[in-house]
Amino acid sequence: MFASNGEYCVLATNLSQLYDLRGKTSQESSKFEEVVSENLDLKPRFLSNYLVGDEDNGNIFNNKPDSVLKESVLEAYLMKLSLCKGRGDIRDGTIGEEIRTFYGTTFTESLTSTVEYDVCRTIFDDFTKLSGTWGNDFVDHGTKEIVNFCRFVVIEVFSGIFVHHISPLPLNFMKLSDAMIYIFHEKKVSDEKQLRDWIDFVSANVSEDYLKGLFKPIFMKLRTLAIDAKCYRHINFTNMKCMNKDLRWLPLILLTRLIILGAETKSRFNLVDVLCSMENFKIKFLGNSNHGYYECMASYLGPFFSLGIFENGDTERSPELKKMFGDVGIERVEKNDVFTQIRNSYDEIRENLKCLTQVLVCKPSTRKATTRFLVDAIGANYCRGKLQYSRKDNMGSSFTTNLVYVVVYLAAKVKLERLDYNYLAKKQCAFDLKDLTRINMNESAIPQYCETIEEGEEVTFNSLIFYIALFAIHIGYAGLINDYNTTKREYEYLKKDLNKHRAAFDKHRGSGIVSGDLVTTYMSYKLMEEQSSVVKYTLVLQMTLLHDLNINKVIYSLMDKWGMYLLNMIHPDAKLNHIPAQPNDMFKNLPEFMVDDLLATFQLLTTSEKLASSSLVFVQRLMSVLSVSPQYFRAPFTYAKLLEVIVQCWSKASSSVSQQYYQQILMSPGVCNKITPVLIKYYCDVESTGADTEFYDKFNIRRCIHFIFERFRESSSQKGMLVTAMNGQSNEIQRFANIVISDVSYLFDEVVGGMKKAVKLEKEIAAETANSNEADSSSRRLQFEEVKRGVSTWIYTLAESLDLLKKLTEYAHKIFLDQLIGEQLAALMNYNLTELSPPNHVHFESPTLVKELNFEGRNLVTKIITVYNCLSMADVFSKYVAADERSFTPEKFAVILKGLKEQMNFNGAIHEKFSAFVKNASVHYALKIEDEDFGEEIPEEFIDPIMGNIMLDPVLLPTSGQICDRKTIITSLLTVQKDPFNRQELTSDQLVPQDELRVKVENWICEMRAAKAAKLVADQEME
Repeated sequence: MFASNGEYCVLATNLSQLYDLRGKTSQESSKFEEVVSENLDLKPRFLSNYLVGDEDNGNIFNNKPDSVLKESVLEAYLMKLSLCKGRGDIRDGTIGEEIRTFYGTTFTESLTSTVEYDVCRTIFDDFTKLSGTWGNDFVDHGTKEIVNFCRFVVIEVFSGIFVHHISPLPLNFMKLSDAMIYIFHEKKVSDEKQLRDWIDFVSANVSEDYLKGLFKPIFMKLRTLAIDAKCYRHINFTNMKCMNKDLRWLPLILLTRLIILGAETKSRFNLVDVLCSMENFKIKFLGNSNHGYYECMASYLGPFFSLGIFENGDTERSPELKKMFGDVGIERVEKNDVFTQIRNSYDEIRENLKCLTQVLVCKPSTRKATTRFLVDAIGANYCRGKLQYSRKDNMGSSFTTNLVYVVVYLAAKVKLERLDYNYLAKKQCAFDLKDLTRINMNESAIPQYCETIEEGEEVTFNSLIFYIALFAIHIGYAGLINDYNTTKREYEYLKKDLNKHRAAFDKHRGSGIVSGDLVTTYMSYKLMEEQSSVVKYTLVLQMTLLHDLNINKVIYSLMDKWGMYLLNMIHPDAKLNHIPAQPNDMFKNLPEFMVDDLLATFQLLTTSEKLASSSLVFVQRLMSVLSVSPQYFRAPFTYAKLLEVIVQCWSKASSSVSQQYYQQILMSPGVCNKITPVLIKYYCDVESTGADTEFYDKFNIRRCIHFIFERFRESSSQKGMLVTAMNGQSNEIQRFANIVISDVSYLFDEVVGGMKKAVKLEKEIAAETANSNEADSSSRRLQFEEVKRGVSTWIYTLAESLDLLKKLTEYAHKIFLDQLIGEQLAALMNYNLTELSPPNHVHFESPTLVKELNFEGRNLVTKIITVYNCLSMADVFSKYVAADERSFTPEKFAVILKGLKEQMNFNGAIHEKFSAFVKNASVHYALKIEDEDFGEEIPEEFIDPIMGNIMLDPVLLPTSGQICDRKTIITSLLTVQKDPFNRQELTSDQLVPQDELRVKVENWICEMRAAKAAKLVADQEME
């Protein structure tokens, strides 16, 4: 058995023969007790009685013990063990029951009263006494040899019992594992040196097979305990204190300690190898991507990585959370003592997992198996990287965040100069990338690119652990951030609705009348309370796992290496001052999430967790490069995400250092002279993204650009570049101005139209309620709430878009004097000023809605008049205003001017300047009426099919065959470059002039004007 030490191979005895000889125990064998006693004087007698050979030769083992001695010693020790009956220690029994409190019936009841415990305790205590004597420097050499010989006897007997199940007593071998776990735990706490000596001796002297046989059952029992651990029992809900801290994570803590002690031995094959030789150490895939939970939990380390306060992490444990936090508000949860306990518990779990994994990857013989487990654990949970996945079939966030902490801690020490940057394109890549969207490479181009990459040597641990960390963050951290943001928004909406239901219930209850309405409002309130409660505790769970400073610090330590890695993938000089027009192919081939997750993680760490962004210089440089390079990405949303993160972090930056950090992203050398044209182009291009939600997404993206332009106004250089760009004559600037106007027009329709409808519904509901017409009132209330949601959704976006338009007309008005753009702007301003000003302003008066929806009609009117006044110095804009046949007449605007002064208190320079502008527009209106009165008999072929006016410059649309006025179709193409009749791609240079039709229109207009002039002369002569 003791293959590593040849001198003791003689002890490989067939123990079953000795058990049959127990009745013939020799008189001398009973004296084995003397060897394990504290009486050192008795040990020489043991030597003289049992050793055969020359006692004066100085080394008693030069001649090996004969079979009589061998059998006598083993027989004597077996006889001693046969007298074990069970100790029944009350104190130990209490601790055993506490273990059962955590791990249920999986652990033996009243363990210390069992024979199995007595046997194991006797063996361990005897070995400890022998080791203490052997290590005593005052004991002579001969006695030490005897004692060491007896240590082998003890371990051989123990191995025979534990491995071969040969025992002098009938034993339950499952209880033996419990007994050893209990003893190991006790020694780890009270005297770790004894445990260290045991492991060191066994690892150094026992063969590989026997070492596996001794410890595999113990390791398997620890795994069973980890599975059965009822995690929420670890918090005592009555006094808000953790129960016995030493037992909270017993399976993991003990396993970690055993492995660490095993690694410290000098043996080539030790407990680390035993652990990796477990049959289920590797994850076995079931051939279905939706079996991640079962695959991971069937592995050996899976249950340990899944340890946490919440079962499977994502499982909603509302009953336990309710006991923990009760009615504590979300804003106060993180200050709660239980929240701190939970964080501390996860810190303890992750620290042990980190130590365990670090030992496993540091040993060359176990490194490959361990990294394979980490890779497979990610592969089994790939679904967690998607927006929608089956939570019950995948590991929860406790597992994934624990995994993230461990691998990121290891990856933070990686040296990038030793990294294999082509690894993800190699055939030996351990990750499945086939379903992952790449940054800017089509599926058809990926195989061709991968063929150009040489395989080279086997990937190093340095490279592999870095990629493992990025993939782990994707499935376990970035996904949790998305879930948290979604749940947070949902909870905010539910909380608003809950407050409304509560107000309705309180209103009926306050009347003092018990009615059907009281019961209905109460039931609605309780139903909403229950719904919001589930979402609240889900949010608390996500906060617990996500807002953990220790795990966030570990990820933070990797962030700058992550940023440098991506810069190197773009171009080797990108981290300096070079911004290539196109990135390297290896950057295009990267999974899209590698940029998305970096941005999401950066935003969380620098805003919610308040970690300093100023030290992340390579992340800053990466965002600078990407901010002027939207062409790097195939999907426009990645660039949109970049802008959103910059804006969100910039707006929340509290210190001047942080403010400067974000300012330098967009205003650093090499970026500041490119950023304005890039943002203007992207503002236009995002009109169409291809997504189902593109209509709403574009407003969110443009709001970010509004914020950036507002910050540019604070910088003289950036403001000058914006002015220069806006005063240019390019088609891009025309598109930009047209889209700004179109956005404001849509938002005005939604907000102003919605507000008018809401006020009307409010009055109708009040009238129906007064007339006790509850059926109609209920239907209108639903409509009323929907309309209010529409107004509240868009009102802030309108304010921001209108501010942008106002500022553009203020310092870059040239583009708005172009006929196409100017006529659109004039029509927009005229219509909405008419809607909001007296006498129509009464349609927006409400005792509650104005404040509830934050609708400020007078403020909107002020901004509209400011736009008029900014362009009033240009006479041509007065013509555009007068040309608006829908909304402008001198009489109508005279009433508006009077109402603004008398009813809305507009006075001073702003009113005077606007009055002068209206007078000038009225003059142009009179001239226009005289010049364009062609009567009603206009030939049909002259009429524009879109706007219904005369086509002064007709053009053919080759994609649909329709003929339109050039001005009309150009206006449409400035928004979306598609044929409005069949939605095919169409650009302005494809339009075909219809000169023959244009000449006919011009001749007809000349004829009409000549006829009108002749009629006027004839009328004058008759007078």
